[in-house]
Amino acid sequence: MKRLIIFFCISMFSSIVADGGSIIGLDFSPGSSYNRINLKTVQDTGDYLNGGRLFLYPTEIEFNQNPRVYVSVELNLNSSLTDPYVAVISANSTTDVTIKVYRIDAVTGTSTEAANNEVQLHIFAIEILESNPV
Repeated sequence: MKRLIIFFCISMFSSIVADGGSIIGLDFSPGSSYNRINLKTVQDTGDYLNGGRLFLYPTEIEFNQNPRVYVSVELNLNSSLTDPYVAVISANSTTDVTIKVYRIDAVTGTSTEAANNEVQLHIFAIEILESNPV
């Protein structure tokens, strides 16, 4: 039986730029031995800008391929409390990601792009393993 142990070794030295100090270590057991894989991660937060929000990955983090990006939308004082928001990754590369946010009118169902500072975005990008290590 294969076991997977995930632990986080996170150093928090965030500033205006994205946090480039996070590494997730994966220990897995193929049989009776353990192996370690370190995955690069980036997290960042910023207000939405009409036209799309660009997040640059720190130069210390060199993704070998486009990372998997998770996005959450946080409402603020400028947000609609009745309309849902949808985040769309419009571009993703090894150096940056662009995210667009749309507000869906709860009555008509029409979508419009969110205005400047209407919502706040939180991203988490993680390296994708090229092959299954287990």
